[in-house]
Amino acid sequence: MIPGLPLSARAFALVASAVAIVIGVLACRQLVGITDNPPEDLVTSICGLPYGTNVCASCVSASCCAESTACASDPTCAAYEGCVGKCNGDPKCRSECTTYPVSTASDVSALSPGVALNCETACGLTCGGIANLITESPSAASCQSCIEKTATACTDARAWGTSVDGDAYWRCVLACPTEDCKLTCGTDHPSGASLFATFHTDYGGTCAGPCAYGKYWACVGELNWPVAKATTIIGSFSVVNQNGSPVSGLDVSFCSICPCGTAADPLLGKGFQTDDAGTVEYTIPRVLDVDGIGPGIGLDGCVQVTSPDNSYIPVFAYWGYPISEPVKHDPDALPVETPDALSSSLQLIGVAQDPMRGWVSMSVHDCLDRLPEYGLLPAATI
Repeated sequence: MIPGLPLSARAFALVASAVAIVIGVLACRQLVGITDNPPEDLVTSICGLPYGTNVCASCVSASCCAESTACASDPTCAAYEGCVGKCNGDPKCRSECTTYPVSTASDVSALSPGVALNCETACGLTCGGIANLITESPSAASCQSCIEKTATACTDARAWGTSVDGDAYWRCVLACPTEDCKLTCGTDHPSGASLFATFHTDYGGTCAGPCAYGKYWACVGELNWPVAKATTIIGSFSVVNQNGSPVSGLDVSFCSICPCGTAADPLLGKGFQTDDAGTVEYTIPRVLDVDGIGPGIGLDGCVQVTSPDNSYIPVFAYWGYPISEPVKHDPDALPVETPDALSSSLQLIGVAQDPMRGWVSMSVHDCLDRLPEYGLLPAATI
């Protein structure tokens, strides 16, 4: 009771006080985020891994829980998927998770495509959400935007990004420091390589600028040469002239440093010759520990191609990396030139021919073995 007030007035005051208390409680509830209809609790971690939002987590739980649980038990897979899972589909964030050494765990390739396929909208993985795999974080958002705005690019990216073999192929490529290793990834994952090849027309074409095509340098300072997998190297390549026609009857030799056959650098293989199709098949021994680089490092050698009648200028072709695979894939034909053709080429660029000098050309490729948009470095005479 409140002293000094009539009974009716005291009753009113008690009611008013009660109302004030109720209002105070409601204000407190609102202050701490409590309402009469509280939002559903966010279940952002489910099936062993974080997924950023309850919508994404619920979708993964319904569609890919077994794959997620298996990944969570694999430290390599869990580290990568745990990182991208927190990104809510943001391509820049996801790209920062694609660090070296890249995870090639099979659990990753089982989970990532499944989430992209079944939870594209729920997890923000539009068009397969693959931008983080092909560009570094500064360009990831613009790359993803270009893919989403280009109908064919989106379709091709989604097909590649939702394929288990497609994911496994590209993770293999990302983890490979050498060209022969990358090419072997295609042999091991043919359907994935085919899907990427289709998307590559968009990646290296319409979206080349936004995706910073040829400027992927995340591997710099992080790579180690692979350990050689065999004691011999089996391979083949073709030789063509300046017109693109095959050249037969050329002698082919292999060594560590050209010209082949010196006392300090003995031949690894000789007596090979191009056939009527301009092709030569070879098997040569692998040289390990070249120049003390390290144990198990494969041959970083040179191919010497000469003409018995001197109708073609000798070619010394360095492949520029230690071969680690038992089979060396040589997808590009090796060009040779006649003396007259070389003279004409030099005249076109205003360089006087010097019979005491050779002709050198080279190119710089990024970590994905793509040529930067500025193209080849200028050729030079030595």
